[in-house]
Amino acid sequence: MSVNLTKLKREKLLKSLEEINNTLLTEHPEMSQQLRDVYNEIEKKKYGLSFEEHEEKIDAILKDNVPVLVEDPEKRITKNAPYNFIIEGDNLASLKLLERTHKERIGVIYIDPPYNRGKNDFIYDDDFVGEDDYFRHSKWLSFMKKRLEIAKNLLTYDGVIFISIDDKEGFDLKMLCDDVFGIDNLISCMPRITKKSGKSTVTFSKNHDYVLVYVKNNTNVFVAEDHIDPGFKYKDEYFDERGPYKLNQTLDYDTLGYVYSLDFPIEFNGKTYYPGTVTEAEFKARKEENPKDGYRWRWSPDLVKFGIEHGWVEANDKTGRLYTKTYLKATIKKVNGKYEIQYTDRTKPISSIDFIENIYSNDNARKELDSFGIKEKFDYPKPSSLIKRLVKSYFDKNAIVLDFFAGSGTTAQAVMNLNAEDGGNRTFILCTNNQNGICENITYERVKKVINGFSFEDEIKTAIYEKKLTVCIVESGINKNEIDKIIREKESEFDSIEKCIEDGNFVIYGVKKSQIETKGFDASLKYFKVDFVETKARTYLDYSDDLLDYCKPMVELQNGVDFDSNTDCMLIMDDDTFDDLVSNIQNCSGKRIFLGNNVLASKEQKTLILESGNDLFILPDYFYKE
Repeated sequence: MSVNLTKLKREKLLKSLEEINNTLLTEHPEMSQQLRDVYNEIEKKKYGLSFEEHEEKIDAILKDNVPVLVEDPEKRITKNAPYNFIIEGDNLASLKLLERTHKERIGVIYIDPPYNRGKNDFIYDDDFVGEDDYFRHSKWLSFMKKRLEIAKNLLTYDGVIFISIDDKEGFDLKMLCDDVFGIDNLISCMPRITKKSGKSTVTFSKNHDYVLVYVKNNTNVFVAEDHIDPGFKYKDEYFDERGPYKLNQTLDYDTLGYVYSLDFPIEFNGKTYYPGTVTEAEFKARKEENPKDGYRWRWSPDLVKFGIEHGWVEANDKTGRLYTKTYLKATIKKVNGKYEIQYTDRTKPISSIDFIENIYSNDNARKELDSFGIKEKFDYPKPSSLIKRLVKSYFDKNAIVLDFFAGSGTTAQAVMNLNAEDGGNRTFILCTNNQNGICENITYERVKKVINGFSFEDEIKTAIYEKKLTVCIVESGINKNEIDKIIREKESEFDSIEKCIEDGNFVIYGVKKSQIETKGFDASLKYFKVDFVETKARTYLDYSDDLLDYCKPMVELQNGVDFDSNTDCMLIMDDDTFDDLVSNIQNCSGKRIFLGNNVLASKEQKTLILESGNDLFILPDYFYKE
């Protein structure tokens, strides 16, 4: 039997401290409290992630200031569509604000945090954390813990968070998330291809990172994806209810063993068919012989009759054979001895290795960024196809999607593309700082282009020559004359020619360029910046009026509205304006009225507003308080 000696020693030490504390409690209470603090530290768990917590500059700022929002109205985009939001500022301050407006309201969170590779990818207190920083890992974990704890508070009961990470911090992050979200809420650690080929470390090429998936509570919030098979390319009169069909199965087979009762003639469209396309004489001879192996039908006479009557059988005049249709959304089942058609959506479960396809790679992401002119700004970009697939896996098509490491704004593009594809009404909130102008010049500009539509030059590459680089070729060199001849023959067909080495192959690509026009999306956008109201050496009464001045952006963020352009919404923050509204309530109907908590409104006045056909919302206390 194994004995935990550490546990025994700890219990003995704790018991001694408890005895000392009982003695000190009455005579030296201040020392008793100090001893209690020591006791609590010793009693902490001894298994799990251990790191030194660090204070950031933003922590010190938040101690003496309350974060508020200020809109940049010049960046507002208004369409007949719900509002989305970009919040510029330290994401810890942004998350603190979202705790007031979106607690337990976010359905999906996707983040791509700094990987902390020690190569200028993690900025801590306005400086890059390098490989030689002794506290590099603890700073990163401390940084992430604060933000993940708030992220959990923001998620709905059935919310989900997706986190991109690589193996530098991936295993530490997994243990941190186990603490924050609970180990039972881990869904998967999914590998994602980063590139087809890469620099080798001794004998290994690093070609993947990971996506960690956690739910807030141990519930099934995912939907299977549609089964997409290009073979389902045919349509008939049953398309609306059965979907498309494919013809990949002949009705006759010769590999299943001969069955006498399944060898019979079929009358179809005025023609007689026999298994194996034999003649009537050959069919009769086979029936007399009753061989062990040979052609026969897959279906029984009753099923063939049902299939023909309900359009499940098709003849191929070229082959002279019968085929059965495989429909995307319908199958034939035998229930209580009778055949019937059953309808279902053909789906497949999400696989933990779904993201090893090249469509989800960084290379694909760079092509996407290149269309916005920002290809060189990000070292480890993620394609919108990745985020779109993750968000699509979540059951709620009306979810609010949050990304508080927004980077170039890929999440916004993914959400808008997905809504257009499946008719969803998801909205997004992006949070990022403005280091080197990233939020204003990259995040916002990309989102604006996606919403309004834009044009870009696209490249289509076609491989016109490919040769495996063997030892002999490397030593002797590639035949230059042969290459020049190929290029001369093909260059007139393309705008340019590119030569490169990929996956151990020498490849020549012909490149054709074309101008692509995107139409844009029905989406509105508001752009907020984080500011602060100082509270140091001030009482609540001193700064409460200051906070009132910043209520408008908070209400807009919480409710997805814009008071300047939406005439159906009203924000009332003073008694005089409220009294005017009540006096003219007969002219006001169908409005969403947001009333400041400092406005003195009687029960009768509130009832009058509601009876006039309006909705009334009282702003919560926490909009005003620290």
